[in-house]
Order: sequence, then C-alpha cells, then structure tokens
Amino acid sequence: MTEQRHKWMSLQLRFVLVTILAVVLGFGSGFGFRVLGERLVERHFMRDDVAVARAETVMDDFEDYAARRHLSAHHVDEIAKWVNHRRYLFFMLLDGDTVLLNCGWLNGEEYFANYQEDGEDAAKNGPEPEDYVLPGEALRTIQFSNGRFQVKIYDFSEVPMYRMIHVLSYMVGALLILTIVVGYHQTVIRKIIQLSQQVEEAARGNVHGEITCTGGDEIGDLARNVSAMRDTVMEVMRAEQEAWNANSDLITRMSHDIRTPLTVLMGFLELLDEGQYSDDEVYLQYLSICRHNAAQLRELADKLFQYFLAFGHRSYEMKPEAVNAKTLLSQMIGEHTILLAEQGWQLRLFPLNRPDELEVQVRVDPVYLKRLFDNLFSNVEKYADFHRPVQVAARLEGEEIHISMKNEVRPHPNRAESTGIGLKTCKRIVQLMGGTFTVRQDRQSFMTDVRLPVWKGEEGTTD
Repeated sequence: MTEQRHKWMSLQLRFVLVTILAVVLGFGSGFGFRVLGERLVERHFMRDDVAVARAETVMDDFEDYAARRHLSAHHVDEIAKWVNHRRYLFFMLLDGDTVLLNCGWLNGEEYFANYQEDGEDAAKNGPEPEDYVLPGEALRTIQFSNGRFQVKIYDFSEVPMYRMIHVLSYMVGALLILTIVVGYHQTVIRKIIQLSQQVEEAARGNVHGEITCTGGDEIGDLARNVSAMRDTVMEVMRAEQEAWNANSDLITRMSHDIRTPLTVLMGFLELLDEGQYSDDEVYLQYLSICRHNAAQLRELADKLFQYFLAFGHRSYEMKPEAVNAKTLLSQMIGEHTILLAEQGWQLRLFPLNRPDELEVQVRVDPVYLKRLFDNLFSNVEKYADFHRPVQVAARLEGEEIHISMKNEVRPHPNRAESTGIGLKTCKRIVQLMGGTFTVRQDRQSFMTDVRLPVWKGEEGTTD
C-alpha cells in the first residue's frame, strides 16, 4: 500500500512564491541590464572627445549646407528645416552675446525661438542650454550671406541609445518573468500529463503499472490516492480470485466427498430398513457404518459453513454478550486441553502470574468463539508434532485479552486435506468480534495469536 504523506506546500502557495521570485529576478535582471548598457554607452559613446567629434561633424555638415544654400542669418525657416532633419540636435545662432535663434531638441522637447522677430521677451523666456547636461558641444563662426555669426550645436544622438537600452531592459525583465512562470506551469502540466497517462494505462487493464507519487502538493496527493485506490482494487481483485478459486475447489471436492458417504449411508440405511442383516452383531456393524458416514457429512457441512464465513460477502449477524473472560476461556480452552491430554498430548499452559487480571469483561458471541477454538485445536490434532509439547497462554495486555497457541510442526504431515479455510474462518470470526487474528509460521513451528478487546460497558451487561 502506498505511504500517505501530507502536502507541505499547496500549488497555489507555490505559484505565488514562484511569481514573487520571478518578479524579483525579472526586475533585478532588467535593472542590471540597464545599468550595464548605460555604462557601456557612457564609456564608449559619451566620452568627451567622442561627443565633441560628433558635434564637430554635424557642424561641418551645417557649414556646408549654409554655403551651398547661401543662407543668411535671417533664413530661420531654412535653418530650422535642416535642424529638424536631425532629430536629436539643438542649434543656436548668435551675434556676439546676442542669441538670434534657438531651435531643435532639448531635454525631450522641441524648441523654436526666433529672437530677431520676437524681441527681448522671447529671449528672456527661451531655453538656456547651460541649464542642462550637455554631452557634445561645437562652437564655430560661420560665414553667412549677410555676415559672420557664431553657431553652437549640441548633439544628443545618445538619447535613442539610452531609450533602446531602457526598452530592452524592460523586455529582458519581462522575458525572464515569463520564462520562470511558464516553466513552472510546464512542470506542473508535465506532472499532470504523466499522471493522466499512468491512470489511462491502469484503465486499460495494466493495473500493475507504476503510479509516480512524487511531490508534496495536490498533484502528489492525487497520485498517492490513485495509487492507493489501485492497490485497493488489486486487493479486492485478488480476494475475488481467491474466493473464486476456493469456490471452484470446494465445489469439486464437495461433489466427490459428499457423494461417497451419502451413497454409503443411503445403502446401509436401505439394508437396515429392509432387514437384510443376519444377526444383531451385523446390525450394530451396519449402524456404526451409518454413524461414521453421518459424521463425515457433518464435517463436510462444517467446512461449508467455514467457507461461506471466510469468503462470503454479507456481514454475519453476531449475538455478542458481555461475559467474564476468565470463566469463558477456562471453559472453552479447558475442555480442549483435557481432551488432548487424554489422547497423550503434552501441554504447557501459561496462566497469568496474577490470574485475577483475567477478571475482565469481553463482548463476544460464545457460539462463534467456540467454533474458533474448535478450529484451532483441530489444527493441532492434524498438523502438530505429537512428540513435542503444545503451548497455550492467556494474559491481559493493556486493553486486550491475548490468547496464543504454539506447537511444533509434524515432520511429515499430510497436507492434502488442508485448504486454509479454517484459518481464514478464525480470522473472520475474530474480526467480526472487533479483535485481531495473526499467524506466524515457519518450517519448525506454528503459532496463532488472538486478541480480543476488553469490554468497557457495565459489568454483566448482555445483548
């Protein structure tokens, strides 16, 4: 039978813990990826010399553009158009210390301020690049068609790289979270599929197939319960097969065993009825034969009772009585030991050191209990070694009356008559009375152990 274990963590709690772990690892990995990416950009793309070189390259492009288009400082639309084609760029046009034009991208916003038209108020409200962290700056005096003016260019081409790193960090974190959660669900699903396949194999008739009972969660409990149910079904099937075999064997044997003594009995009864005997001696001889065959029929009837008690499916109604254990055992065991002693058997009786301990009540059916001891002592006569002592002990152990019988096995017993039904009958009788019956046997010895619970009801109560 599969060992039962209690789950130490439910699937729901495990999923919550896995989700928390996935979120922590996801955020940690995303943050780590972001920090690493930003450091790489700062180390290789944002060095002062590299940033200034990018800004100077852009300045070269603008100077070439202004020369080709013959721009003047007043062509602000043309200048703004050139700046807008370069998204992450801030452009300043100056005449000495006077700002003539601000346009482009600065700190995530698009600016366009023409101070030549808007006047001093616009200049006061315009953006101040010095207020921001500026990566790469190029300052150059450029010849326009209406004179020479200063141009400042600030390059922010690292911004898309930072944005891409931020997006990738979120994606890495989300992917790790998704991978852990999906991986956990895949593990659970694989266990369910495996259990489903094993149950399907059992449903197809392969009841001996393995039922994997791993895990301390609901799936593990389900697997163990399915395995236990499978074991129970197999035990029932085994018992049914055993009952069927016993039934077949009984029918075969009884059909022969009953026919022989019954035929003999009927034959001699007819002779007696017709008066076909010569004298009284023959009459008594015929009568003895009839009595012997009647005894055989009674023994066969007892075997039938034992069979139906051992293999029958219905519960036999007992008539239990609360009786004194010492009196009952002295009577039932005593009469058998006396008979055995008269036949020459050696007996060793082990009474209690304090016999008064048996002065307790047991609730049993005396008729069925007598059948129990009849079977036990009958086995002694059939299979025990006549030259070795038979040990019988009765004692109180805790809340149970303990009755044990032990004998040495006959060296060459005739086992042909044994079907094992007698011991099954004993076990069934004891179980019906709320006790336990066990057998210990090896090549040399045979021992039976009967345990009956002490009755805690009112002394002398009967049902």
